[in-house]
Amino acid sequence: DWTRSHLVGAGAAAGGANMSAIGARVVITAGAATITREVQAGHGHFGMQDELDLVVGLGDACVIDSIEVRWPDAAGSVDTFTDVPANYALTIRQEGGLSYER
Repeated sequence: DWTRSHLVGAGAAAGGANMSAIGARVVITAGAATITREVQAGHGHFGMQDELDLVVGLGDACVIDSIEVRWPDAAGSVDTFTDVPANYALTIRQEGGLSYER
C-alpha cells in the first residue's frame, strides 16, 4: 500500500508557508512504522530537482494512523490528520484540510 501527498502552503501574503511547501516536514504513522519526509527543492550543481509530491510505501497498512505536517512558516504551524485511507493521492492545504484523489 502507498500514499502520495501534494502539499500547498497558504502563501506569504496569508502569513503561511510558501505555496510549494518547500521545507515542510511530514511524519506518517501507519501501524508500527513511522516515516518522515521533507519537501525539498532543487540541489546540486546540475540543477537536480526533487519531485515536490511525497510518495511513501506503507507495507500492508490499509489505513494511515496519522499524518502530521509541520509547515515552514514563522508560526511553526502543524496540521494533523488521522485515519486516512491508503492508496490515494492526497492534496493537503495549509489551513484548508485534506482532499483525496484516486
